[in-house]
Amino acid sequence: MPIRVSSSRRVTSYHYLQVDNNTSYIYSRQGTNEITVLRNNPYLPQSVAAAMDANGLTQIRIGRTNEEIGPARARNRTNQYRAVLGAKGEFSSDWSWDVFGQFARADYRYRLDNEVLVANYNAAVYAVEDGNGNIVCGDPATNPNLTAAQRANVQAGCVPFNPFGLGSPSAEALDYVTNSETVRNRTDLYQFAFNVAGNLFDMPAGPVPVAFGVEARRESTRAIADPFSGLFNIGNLVGYKGKQTIYEGYLEATVPLLSDVALAKSLELNGAIRQADYSSFGGSTTWKLGASWEPFDGLRFRATRSRDLRAPDLGTLFKPGFIVPRSFTNPVTGITGEIRTVSGNNPDLGPEVGDTWTVGAVINPISGLSFSMDYYDIDISNVITSVDASQIATLCLVNQIDTFCNAITFDPTNPSGISQIRQVPFNAARQKVKGIDFDFSYRSGLDAIGLPGRISIAARAAYVDTHETIPPGAATAVADLDFTVPKISWNSTIQYQLDNFTGYVQVSGFGKTKYSRTLLGPEDEGYDPGLSNSISSNRFPAYQYVNLGLSRKVGDKDQFTVYMIVNNLFDKKPPSNYFFSQSFLYDPLGRSYRVGVKAEF
Repeated sequence: MPIRVSSSRRVTSYHYLQVDNNTSYIYSRQGTNEITVLRNNPYLPQSVAAAMDANGLTQIRIGRTNEEIGPARARNRTNQYRAVLGAKGEFSSDWSWDVFGQFARADYRYRLDNEVLVANYNAAVYAVEDGNGNIVCGDPATNPNLTAAQRANVQAGCVPFNPFGLGSPSAEALDYVTNSETVRNRTDLYQFAFNVAGNLFDMPAGPVPVAFGVEARRESTRAIADPFSGLFNIGNLVGYKGKQTIYEGYLEATVPLLSDVALAKSLELNGAIRQADYSSFGGSTTWKLGASWEPFDGLRFRATRSRDLRAPDLGTLFKPGFIVPRSFTNPVTGITGEIRTVSGNNPDLGPEVGDTWTVGAVINPISGLSFSMDYYDIDISNVITSVDASQIATLCLVNQIDTFCNAITFDPTNPSGISQIRQVPFNAARQKVKGIDFDFSYRSGLDAIGLPGRISIAARAAYVDTHETIPPGAATAVADLDFTVPKISWNSTIQYQLDNFTGYVQVSGFGKTKYSRTLLGPEDEGYDPGLSNSISSNRFPAYQYVNLGLSRKVGDKDQFTVYMIVNNLFDKKPPSNYFFSQSFLYDPLGRSYRVGVKAEF
């Protein structure tokens, strides 16, 4: 007997978003490694030449910060597209269904200006006279600053570079030794999902609602690198591509045990299970068991135990890295040799697995007002972490861990016994996190005070009690040198809505933070500038940011939404001791704007 759909509605939406970051920010001064300057260099100051002659020197080594070149500066643009087509309906009064398909694309373009082309720079600083009184670039074959590989990368039109004195290099020389690097990355998502929900049967305390469904996703990414990638002093982003498919099925249900009895306005259990199959690492099962108890109106207790996972992203799986020659000492034999380290992706990565306990309470004293507090305890195994070459060798040769031995190419002809180490991420660490989350919300109309519209207030604060890492090969947590997380952070939003207009102000911030758990600054007990573990400052200051958003629905059926968002409204800059790896805390961009239109049909 065919199933009759009693009602259905098609939902179609299109979304486009463009984000430009034209605010340049400094990566580093374009200083170079030491270069060799010969006695016959025509730019050599007379006083230096005389000192060289007096000491019988035919060449000297110098370094230069290249203030004329200045810092490298980055710009990026992100275009996002999304189209969704869906439908939903009912099998009966108790059962409903929905289905949707989605295509999404993120097109990211990155440009790093003012980079130094290393081969060109080393060619340009090797200046000679051509016999006619002209200063030119010397023959690359006799240039002491060029390696064999760099000689092949020297571009035509070399302009001699005067390294002596601020402002000495000509504009033509600066143009020859610098260029811009561009990279384009495109990520696509194809997604399909079908869901069913309804009441399975009735119990004395109420019906048993269930939901189940299936989902399929295909994710792909591709990066097209600059043709000059590999020739710059920094950057040198590489091209790559990869894809994975995911199939999932889930089932969840709530079982009411008691209802409207003494000390149990409601008591229920809930659970969920999800089975997934990833083309990158295979199958996985996640689940959740929970309980909720409401002894009377306005007070509810809740607890949850869950098994969760985080799959590695496409970049971690497929993005290639770099091959770097380096000196290496075998941790067992103590013999040093030259090896290659290969950084980049690890297609053999599996998921991170988390075991979570949460327990909390929700208080609703009056209509529209809610306060909640939840304690959490999370233990994450198989954490994806980067491990350097020396650690990999120690974990293999000393700790005898096969996973790390698989990353080593042994070579008895090399003095160290090793020719190559793959310096890639591994599922090798463990994390433990404990803390308390606080949430507050209030929603109400303003008619009681004679004003139109509605207001809503949402505030969240987080207290982190424990945040520790057990590194690869260790049995217990150790203090590491990574940036610590703030003990206290907060985020609050006040929103006002009137007809088709919505506006909000958001305030977020965090308390002061330590740089390291092991190093000591003047703020720490035991600080002594004479000790090797002492640094000038071991604190990052507390910060607070203000964001603003405005939106309005327009059109005959309000199918368009015009919006504007201003982040970091007061253009607050990071502290002077800020590091780029701390962008999860501090905003490195300053004030930024987003303006767009959303359409739903």
